[in-house]
Amino acid sequence: MPEPTILVLGTCDTKLDETLYISSRILSHPHFACATQIMDVGRYPRPHPSITHGAAALLSSYHARTSAAPPRDYSALSRAAYTALVSRAATEAVRALHGRGSIHGIVGAGGSSGTAIIAAAMRDGLPVGFPKLLVSTMASGDTRPYVDGADIALLYSVTDVAGLNFLSRRILANAAGAVAGMVAAARHLDLELELELQREDGDAAGDAVPGQQGDGHSEGGEGGGGEAEAKAKAKAKAKPVRVGMTMFGLTTPCVDRVRAVLTSAAHERATGRTYEPLVFHATGSGGRAMERLVDAGLLDAVVDLTTSEVTDEVVGGVLSAGPTRMDAPVRRRGMPYLVSLGACEMVNFGPRATVPERWGREDSGRRLFVHNEAVTLMRTDADEARRVG
Repeated sequence: MPEPTILVLGTCDTKLDETLYISSRILSHPHFACATQIMDVGRYPRPHPSITHGAAALLSSYHARTSAAPPRDYSALSRAAYTALVSRAATEAVRALHGRGSIHGIVGAGGSSGTAIIAAAMRDGLPVGFPKLLVSTMASGDTRPYVDGADIALLYSVTDVAGLNFLSRRILANAAGAVAGMVAAARHLDLELELELQREDGDAAGDAVPGQQGDGHSEGGEGGGGEAEAKAKAKAKAKPVRVGMTMFGLTTPCVDRVRAVLTSAAHERATGRTYEPLVFHATGSGGRAMERLVDAGLLDAVVDLTTSEVTDEVVGGVLSAGPTRMDAPVRRRGMPYLVSLGACEMVNFGPRATVPERWGREDSGRRLFVHNEAVTLMRTDADEARRVG
């Protein structure tokens, strides 16, 4: 395999030193050789020979691809407007680099605006499983706006990302080592999977029914078509059926039982296929992550045993997956989709003290259950249950 490349993102008008430091630590890794590219997502130009993708070029390319008219003066844009614009441009650029196979991991560091830009590029420009790590001042709080359903690894910066010192150097060096390790692990797994596919191809070829020997024909017709068809069928059979499932503590026994059946030898014999369950914790982000994979075509079926995220959306709990929960499997017409009502009778809140006053008062008549110090559950009433459906 060629030497991997890690993309380093930063707002180089304010965080050039930190961005260059991360890049230098990756390049000097003693056990894993990597190249780097640097992408500047800052507001004001900061020329430097190490910057591979400048902000001006990102924006120019974005406007050229989208046919959107660029603003007359980027500096006249509000911070929010510029952040939204450069987030879209960076996302498109990162997606293009990944599509060409030019990058194998991504890392960045930022404050609130930098985190919003870098997280958007990671979240919306790259698939699940691609190594992503973000050092952020915002990583020790509500991170849902940044991560959503993506697999972004967040590292709290402790100090602000504003200068190099004994502590920030250590944290940024850890980030560089971590993303290099993620890339190494991903490439090792890719190599294992490639070797496994080669073995399966060899086994399929050996199991295929041979055609007539010596005349270049097979039972399927000209040029070995029958053998190719048998090989294709064997390969399809070897690919597991990926089943998304939703789970809460309350529904764990049911989910475990379904998983056991799907992965049992008896089920494999009966169906002729292997099944690979992927279980998602119904925490809002979990439901969105599952539906993200459905839209990406990475799941073949969904067993939606835990639909409590719908209740949180309707009633006002904290673990809602948004108003479009359950839409993705419906969009995938023909995809098997089994829905149950697991945990739909509960609304989720944080610690007991965070339950809204109208429900948290002793005289409210609501049934509350302290699941643990961080989670409080409220039983739905009849009207709420009707609204959930």
